[in-house]
Amino acid sequence: MIDYLREHIDQQSINSFEKSDIILTIFQCALDIFLIVISIINIKMKNKQIITLKSRLIKIFILDIIIRALYVKKYYLINLPKEVLFSVLSTSQFYYILSFIDHSKYNQNELKKNLSEERKLRMNLCFYFIFLTFSYENFSFKLKYTYQLKFIINKTILIIKNYCFIVFLYKLYKILKIKIQDIASLLSNQKNKKMIMFIYGSPSPCFFLYCFYYGLKIVFVFVSKPVFFIYGNIILNILKDTSKYYLFLICEAIFYTIHFQKIEEEKEFIKTSVDEKATINN
Repeated sequence: MIDYLREHIDQQSINSFEKSDIILTIFQCALDIFLIVISIINIKMKNKQIITLKSRLIKIFILDIIIRALYVKKYYLINLPKEVLFSVLSTSQFYYILSFIDHSKYNQNELKKNLSEERKLRMNLCFYFIFLTFSYENFSFKLKYTYQLKFIINKTILIIKNYCFIVFLYKLYKILKIKIQDIASLLSNQKNKKMIMFIYGSPSPCFFLYCFYYGLKIVFVFVSKPVFFIYGNIILNILKDTSKYYLFLICEAIFYTIHFQKIEEEKEFIKTSVDEKATINN
């Protein structure tokens, strides 16, 4: 596909796309760094669950920075080791997101009882995820066939891959919806009811955003004019980043709500201890 684009699209258009991609990547990396700094500076609680959740969030953002930095000019510098590295990094980030949700659902004692089962589920999901994220389509044009046959192979790969991803997302949605709604139920005694409602209802919009993204990828497979590949990639990149940051927003909302709950529990514990001491003294 890359060879075809280089042959049929003027270099100025390719350079403009690369520059805009680099600028957007720098902005997003800066946003990730900002979120890491905020998590480190604002959250200093020594509660084990909070420490674990903060660690997971920081790892998610660090991996996002690495992935974005490596994706610069990805479409024009394709090789197998690089594609494998992208798949491994993306899967690692996916694993930490699942781990974050699991650690949000259980406290430390409950987690030990459910750790083995949850970890097995995460590994199974990651197994499917890594095969779905690999860019098989980038290597179809390495084959020694006519461009017409290469396009047929490429389109077939993209349609099958993106359809399988939508099916995978639906199954993932059913699993995570229950978990996230359970988290919202556990936090229902919080004063900020709007935040709880956001967390409770967040799985569906996130699912539809990602489905829309992969659905559009199937639609763009049937675009015939080469220049539209660049415009299509711009639209897809914007939609992909919107979906990803919405997912990050869900994680941040869960994290800060649990943090505030722990603070309230700590205050209540201190107040109860003081009242008990006062009663004993009296």
